Amino acid sequence: MYSRGNFPGKFLYDLGVVYHGTGTFVEGNTVYEYYKVDTVTTEQVTEIKNEYPGAKIKGVSPEYAPELKRVAICFPKRRQA
Repeated sequence: MYSRGNFPGKFLYDLGVVYHGTGTFVEGNTVYEYYKVDTVTTEQVTEIKNEYPGAKIKGVSPEYAPELKRVAICFPKRRQA
């Protein structure tokens, strides 16, 4: 489901987005790969959405400090049967 064979981690790096954690999760019947970042600009979000139309930007909070807000950029990886 990646566009043009470009992998999200390299794309984010090339875009100047610094991430500090990755993982996967399942939502519905789709597996997503996520990248945790501290900040992302609206211009970067626009570029991400243009390159990966199925990408989602979500706000997340660490369990140990819920007052801290982080951003997770989620890319659809594959659909489950």
